Amino acid sequence: KFDEGWPLYKKHRWNDQVKKPTIPGIEWDGSQNLKEKTILIYKEQGFGDVFQFIRYAKMIKAMGAKIITISHPPIEKIIRLCPYIDLVTNFGERIPKFDYNIALTDLPFAFKTNEQTIPNDIPYLYANEKLINFWKNKLKKDTNFKVGLCWEGKSLITSSFYPRGTNDRSIPIELFKPLAQIQGISLYSLQKTSADQFYRLWSEG
Repeated sequence: KFDEGWPLYKKHRWNDQVKKPTIPGIEWDGSQNLKEKTILIYKEQGFGDVFQFIRYAKMIKAMGAKIITISHPPIEKIIRLCPYIDLVTNFGERIPKFDYNIALTDLPFAFKTNEQTIPNDIPYLYANEKLINFWKNKLKKDTNFKVGLCWEGKSLITSSFYPRGTNDRSIPIELFKPLAQIQGISLYSLQKTSADQFYRLWSEG
């Protein structure tokens, strides 16, 4: 029910815990012509939401707009690698003049996204070429099928949707242990926190 869902999501996701930032200027609703205009796309919620919805900025770029985005500092390096983003900044920094603004996860609403029009122009996220080559070289001796593991979210995040925090979206790393018994597979920890659990588990056999 996309036609019902996006307007309700736009209307009701802001609350006492998740306050909508006060952004000057005109909010883009999908109807205004963006050719030769500058639009500010500002972050909200978590890293995953940015990675999921930044694809819409690629569609805006195709409309002839200049794009400024406000991102989470820890993932700015990744967003800067997106060739369709003109400038990455953050709240508190001086932001150049812009014509329109929109919250990142209001973009599906603005584009009237439905099941048939979910943008799937791949890739829309990019990795640093130097790091790609570094890890290719570092792992080239490992001829196994390589699996990267993440098993927990940021436990400090709570909201009306996740009153117990994102621990509810985490799983015990021990559940991955059967994967280690499969021949021809190498497991790698991609977890930014609690990585010691990974090494302790495998060292115990």
